Order: sequence, then C-alpha cells, then structure tokens
Amino acid sequence: MQFGLALPLLVCAIVLFVKRHNHGFGQMRLHYYAWMLLESMFYGAILGILVGAVSGLFLSASGFFSSERFLQFVINLGAGIYEEFVFRFLLLSGIIFLFAKVFNREMAASAIGVFLSALIFAGFHHLEIFDEPFAWRSFLFRFFAGLLFAGLFLFRGFGVAAYTHSFYNIFLIFRLDSNA
Repeated sequence: MQFGLALPLLVCAIVLFVKRHNHGFGQMRLHYYAWMLLESMFYGAILGILVGAVSGLFLSASGFFSSERFLQFVINLGAGIYEEFVFRFLLLSGIIFLFAKVFNREMAASAIGVFLSALIFAGFHHLEIFDEPFAWRSFLFRFFAGLLFAGLFLFRGFGVAAYTHSFYNIFLIFRLDSNA
C-alpha cells in the first residue's frame, strides 16, 4: 500500500480507536458516520457535475484560465487544505494533546505546539523531493506563515485556516503570472 493512502487510513483508525475508548469524547454513533458518508457521496457527485460545468465555462472563456493555470489552481487549492490538515489538525493538535497530558499545562503545550508545527512546516517545504534548496529568507517566511496559520487554526478552526492557506496559494499563482 502506498504511503499516500496508508496515512489517511491510519489517522482514521487512530481517531476511531480514541473516540471508542475515551469517554471524554462521548459515545461513538456508527449510524451518524454512515449517514455522513452517504451525504458526502451525494455532495461529491453533485459537486463533480457542477464543477465540471463551471470549469468548462472558465476554460472556454477568453483564455483566462489556461489548462496549466487551471492545474496550478487545483493543486494549490488542495495543497492548502492538505497542509493545514497535516501540520495543524494532526501535528499541532497532537503536540498540544501530548504536551498537555505530560506537563498538565495547556497554555505552554499550545505555545510549544505552535512553535514546533511552524518550524516543521517551514522545514517541510525544503525537503529534497520539492526541489527547493534551503534559503533562510523563504524558511523564515514559511515559519512566520506557519505561526499565523496555527493561530487561525486555534482561534478560528480548521476551515478558516485551510481556506486562508488555499486562497493565499491561489493568489500567489495570479501574482506570479502577472510578474512573468
């Protein structure tokens, strides 16, 4: 099994295990998840039809979206959501949970979690697979962005952090295209 598929399955298994065995989260209702799955399938089908029609309109309208720009749009939209899920929802929440349990100080755990998740987020972008050599300027920019995204996540929630990150990425596409 590829790592890209194994990670979400592992996360789901851990969440289900924790929810099942930790009374602090409340009782797990499997029928709720079944209905949620069916509802999501319905929305996914409708979304596929609507997005296909709308994207066709954009692609045919005066060349505003080239196929390359549209691909970048989709990649960057997904990257913002994925990165917020990995670095804030999983990593930041996990660090806060662990440090709060170990040291029994939620505020300190939050500060440590925000700092470490931002540091890892910034470093992640310079891994060899992304073909971007390390530079202090971009590392520090991403570190501070990671601090801001973590703050958004903690105070406004996953949705606001993910959408903010995605819209930033999308705005960046248009800014780079206008500079070319």
